[in-house]
Amino acid sequence: MHWADIAAIVGIIGGVSTAVGFIFKTAIKGSLYPISSRMDSLIDSLDRLNKTFDKQEIRINAIDKRLDGHDRILERHDEKLINLSKEVFKHND
Repeated sequence: MHWADIAAIVGIIGGVSTAVGFIFKTAIKGSLYPISSRMDSLIDSLDRLNKTFDKQEIRINAIDKRLDGHDRILERHDEKLINLSKEVFKHND
């Protein structure tokens, strides 16, 4: 065998392996594209869901603060009613 024959064999093997690799890579990309697309869609949906949860948490915290304020007002009203009731019954005695 001469160097030219060895170079030709190496060239053919290199060309065939490159072609096979390209075909294999293209086939994998083609078959994984739908899965990749669905994964991207799922990630986007999860991001939107997380943003919605964050907004809801902010709203819930605001409602909790308002309810705490209402609870304090009701406690003061209860105290006033108790004091008023004591005065009324004291005057009736």
